[in-house]
Amino acid sequence: MQLGLSRPRLHAATPQCSMAVVAPSSAPVRQPCSPQTSAAACCALGTNHARSRHTGLLPCKPATAPLNPIMQPSRHARSSGGIPQALTGSGGGGPLSKPGHQKGQDVGNGVYMLMLANAAIFLADHVLHLPFMQSLYLYHAHPAWWQWVTHMFSHANWGHLSNNLFFLLTFGRLVEETEGFWGVMAVYIICGLGAAAASVLLSPANTVSVGASGAVFGMFAFSVLSRLTSLNLRRLLESIVLGQFVVRQVLEEVAAQVGGGKVMAGGLAVSHLAHLGGALAGVLLVLALGMLPGAGDDSKAGSA
Repeated sequence: MQLGLSRPRLHAATPQCSMAVVAPSSAPVRQPCSPQTSAAACCALGTNHARSRHTGLLPCKPATAPLNPIMQPSRHARSSGGIPQALTGSGGGGPLSKPGHQKGQDVGNGVYMLMLANAAIFLADHVLHLPFMQSLYLYHAHPAWWQWVTHMFSHANWGHLSNNLFFLLTFGRLVEETEGFWGVMAVYIICGLGAAAASVLLSPANTVSVGASGAVFGMFAFSVLSRLTSLNLRRLLESIVLGQFVVRQVLEEVAAQVGGGKVMAGGLAVSHLAHLGGALAGVLLVLALGMLPGAGDDSKAGSA
């Protein structure tokens, strides 16, 4: 016997998919998706199946949420231990660095340029024996204008050069760490000029001066005192360690000058006046920079 009922349409007989809603005090309740809800939206609501108008229930594809780009480690971080640089701060720019300058970036380039200049002039003077090299010395009786600078790159012998290069490398890097490339250049030249002025004014007129030791003594004083003006604990500790060495060197220079001076190998006299003049120039330079507007901003930033 055939019934006179009409065949139901496919979309009317399609079962509805549902989503789970967690009630505060009861088991999860299945809430049906409305017929107007799309399959993608139904799956996005957390159901196991999505409703299709023509084919009934379709399984939802598993959702794969993308990794947070901030927490996703880079290829370099995975190869170096799996910790992103953005989280560790290993990319530089710490409290000791100036704004816009990464910590340790290019530190030493200025010092190396100074060392190469000293070595090149020594090579031209004592190895190649170029005739005009002695015109770079500072003759106290009638100094030429360029000799005030060129004498601090000239040296009497290898021992003289080697000793100055060692201290230039050690203390010059400390100056460049805080003042940068042009800063260490300026400190070297200014302190060298201060050493030359003291030597020319207080030494006999027949004296001839060569060597970077006056400029190096200025770096002694500058590197220590510039750290004392900072509120950063690391720099204060450095100034204490370096300061006891610098104070001892200065006191030895004073004692040697009072005692008549020392003589280097080869019969060359040590200009203790130049050493003390360079150290005094370094002290005055730190004091002058401290009086500039905004001079304390870096120390405040370093203590944060």
